[in-house]
Amino acid sequence: LDPALRVAAELNRSIHEHFDARTSRAATLELVEEMLAPEPLRGRRVIRDSVLLLLFGKVFATRRFLDHDIKHQGHAAMLVTAMQKRRLGNAALAHISDSTGGDDGRCLGGHFHRYPTTVIAKSRGYGQCGIMVPNPYYGATKAGTCGVLARWAASRAKIQTAATRRPWASRDARVFWRGGCQQGHGAARSAPRPCAEDKGTRARMLAASLTATRPDLFDLTCEQSASKFHPSSDFSCLDAAAAADAKRARAAISAKPEAVLNTSFLVHEDFSAYRYLLNLPGKTAGSYSRNLNHLWSTGAVVLLWDATFVEWYYPALTTGATHLVINRSTAVGVVERLRSDPGASTALREGAAMVDRDYASPDAMADYLDAVVDAVRAHFGYSALDDLRTVLDLATASGACDAFHQVLVRSAPFKGGYAMAGEGLCDVLRKG
Repeated sequence: LDPALRVAAELNRSIHEHFDARTSRAATLELVEEMLAPEPLRGRRVIRDSVLLLLFGKVFATRRFLDHDIKHQGHAAMLVTAMQKRRLGNAALAHISDSTGGDDGRCLGGHFHRYPTTVIAKSRGYGQCGIMVPNPYYGATKAGTCGVLARWAASRAKIQTAATRRPWASRDARVFWRGGCQQGHGAARSAPRPCAEDKGTRARMLAASLTATRPDLFDLTCEQSASKFHPSSDFSCLDAAAAADAKRARAAISAKPEAVLNTSFLVHEDFSAYRYLLNLPGKTAGSYSRNLNHLWSTGAVVLLWDATFVEWYYPALTTGATHLVINRSTAVGVVERLRSDPGASTALREGAAMVDRDYASPDAMADYLDAVVDAVRAHFGYSALDDLRTVLDLATASGACDAFHQVLVRSAPFKGGYAMAGEGLCDVLRKG
């Protein structure tokens, strides 16, 4: 299938297989009533603080939704700015910002097959419940999330401009990656993590070990000082071969820690100084990494670490055409073949440029979010929400008039995010 058709097919599959359709107006309004309710209805959990309302060209959320974390803010900001490009239809959507897509593999609150729920990635593959949407780090700075599509357009343009100024022949012929390798968060960063919870940092250790053993091919370094560097050490959840490989990787970087540590910060525009760029799993849960958002625009060959997580546009990817997949045992051979075959690199760069154009652009993301909302509307009968009087009656009965606020986008970030709460839902809708 055409890449766009594969993306559309996965979107529709994730809705039809994971959620029961609503075939009557009454069933639709009952569902939305539960989503807005301040107290449990019909034995369901309260989920209103995980819900976004898309109504008449505006986005609404509770203050708790926006205060939950900066990823919630980023997602809300992305929807607001997508509304400026495409008039998304009226809908009520629950959202999970966890990088895994929900660890139990079910939808929000354990109510599998009930509420339309969007996720930013699926750590175990397409079989997990949820409707995938873009992650909220497009256009982000080191300070936090963004999601503002205009800011992403500006960031992407800078990366593309820098790439055009770096001819292929002038670029460093090694594979580049740089990022955090620490375990845990805050005060617990130095504490070893159990094997089952260490997928992300373990992958980063495995990759960094390639620099220790083959610095001529790899520049994969951890962005931290030696005093804060504590490579993975618990491999009890791995099979014998994987555990042995992890131990060899740990030994390699322990023997040459100076080779894999680099505290200098590189802006995304400078990534195009390299011919080959690697994306590694996120360090927290081993799921998606915001790093990949920026790689398709660099004019480089994109390499993905072998992992199970997926994002919304992954159905459009084809190994060998848009990217290559590596792990610690295959990386050297893959890179040596690439360096000896200019034609293969050219084809892969063209494939990455297609991903950048058709899936990483602000317009492409707005188009996809429009498609998500259209598909959800059809499946859940959300045309029932196109009547203003019906929406106002639902909001009044559930107390949503005061609980939900219009989401506005700041011109500058506050505490890492751009979204803020404006006027109440019903006041905004009555003004038109």
